[in-house]
Amino acid sequence: MPPLPTVLAGLLELLLIAGGGIVLWRIALSPTARKHRTKARLGAWPVRPVDFFIFVWAVLIGGVVVQLAFVSLAGSLVPEGDPRRLVAGFAFQIGMLLGCLSLKFLPRSQPAEGSAPNPVTAGVLTFLVIMPLVTVAGIAWQLVLQSVGLPAEPQSLVGLLSDEQPRALVVALTIFAVFIAPVTEELAFRAGLFRFLRDRVPRPVALLAPSMLFASLHVEWSTLDGLAAFGPLVMLGTLFSISYERTGRIAVPMIAHGLFNLNTLVLIYAGVPTEF
Repeated sequence: MPPLPTVLAGLLELLLIAGGGIVLWRIALSPTARKHRTKARLGAWPVRPVDFFIFVWAVLIGGVVVQLAFVSLAGSLVPEGDPRRLVAGFAFQIGMLLGCLSLKFLPRSQPAEGSAPNPVTAGVLTFLVIMPLVTVAGIAWQLVLQSVGLPAEPQSLVGLLSDEQPRALVVALTIFAVFIAPVTEELAFRAGLFRFLRDRVPRPVALLAPSMLFASLHVEWSTLDGLAAFGPLVMLGTLFSISYERTGRIAVPMIAHGLFNLNTLVLIYAGVPTEF
């Protein structure tokens, strides 16, 4: 008999998936929803390519500089192995976040007419819609990996948080995963890369390219650690881009992203198997 926290977390996951399926039907798939579908609120981004590539350069340089500073100043304070690699990765993302501040110097997209949705409500609804779709994508991706004989190992974060680790490290990683990473990744991949591509390349490419890059950064390609998460993360990133496009507010995928990461951490802490 599994421990009670595992059972409760598993039941909560099933409720979220079922509730997400209902929300998906009502706001996207039902005849009424398809008939009254609103236009995308994210307008064209009048940014020059050269200015966009300066933004990309600022994000990359920020990540490298902060990561090098961590390695030289604080690396010895973190245990070797997965903890040090993960914290170094988080340092890189903090540097990326600093680089993302350059977005405020670039021109803004012009939103569509009409009232903007409440970002909290839209973010929660986006999270619920994501749950069944990412679950299906995860099952399909597992079948693909099995069919070609590739490993389906979860990300190292799963093993790290499942083992006995200093409480301070676990708390820090939790705060980072729920608050900092969603803001950084949504600014870089959705408010930056997706917004730039959507008016310059075919829409499927604009949706998939940032999502595949986003997913690839969560895989350790030398060992294929985290490959099990690649497929569902591509779906996740695509859905975040669509939510940003439909609402015109980057806070919406940020909130959905934070809720998704929080849900994943709850599953890991409770001992429920997950590929993330």
